[in-house]
Amino acid sequence: MGILGRSYGWLAQSVRSVDMIDARGNLITVDKDNHPDLFWALRGSGGGNFGIVVSFTFQAYRIPHVIKGVLHWDWNI
Repeated sequence: MGILGRSYGWLAQSVRSVDMIDARGNLITVDKDNHPDLFWALRGSGGGNFGIVVSFTFQAYRIPHVIKGVLHWDWNI
C-alpha cells in the first residue's frame, strides 16, 4: 500500500480502461461501459487468463503536497 492509499485506494481502483487483445485476437477496449464484467475481472476480481493487456488508463489525482519521512534507529543497542 502506497503513501496515498488511504486517500485514493489501491491502484486497481484507479484503472479507468484497459486495451487488450482477447482470445480471438481482437484488440478491444475494456471499461465500465464496454465489457463491464471483463473490466471487473481484470481489476483483480476474476481468477484466470483473459487476454493480453497492452495498455492501461489510470485516474490521475491532483495532490497539493506530500510530506514523507523515514525514521532509522540502531537495533543493536
